[in-house]
This record gives sequence, C-alpha cells and structure tokens, in this order.
Amino acid sequence: MIKELITFVVQQLVSHPQDVVVNVTEREDGNLLEIKVAPEDRGRVIGKEGHTIKSLRALIDAAEPQGKKISLELSR
Repeated sequence: MIKELITFVVQQLVSHPQDVVVNVTEREDGNLLEIKVAPEDRGRVIGKEGHTIKSLRALIDAAEPQGKKISLELSR
C-alpha cells in the first residue's frame, strides 16, 4: 500500500512519470523504499532545501503501521 502511495505521489511531481520505479527491500531493521526517477527529475523529488523528500518521509511515517520502520531513499 505504501509503495503504491509513494509511486502515485512521485508520478504527480515529475516530468517523466513513466520512469518512476519504487522498489521495496525488506531488511532486519525495517523496509527500505527506493525511488528511481529520470535524472532530470531528481531535483523535483528532492525539492528546494530537501523539503519535498522530507514531506514524502513524513507521509510514510503517517501511513505506516505502528512499530514498523520504513526508510525512503532516492537512488541515482
């Protein structure tokens, strides 16, 4: 569910929504959501002073089940 939510939100932010890929990796300390976008869209996902990526992380914190840690990274 969170993967689909983040995919939808990021697709609304970027110029190339067809290039958005969100991968989930399960780790011992929680799950990792890795976002891949077109190189020219990286700045849009990060946002000015990192505000957009911080907002995405806050959205994950609000939507995640209690006690489950989910990390978000923007891959190159």
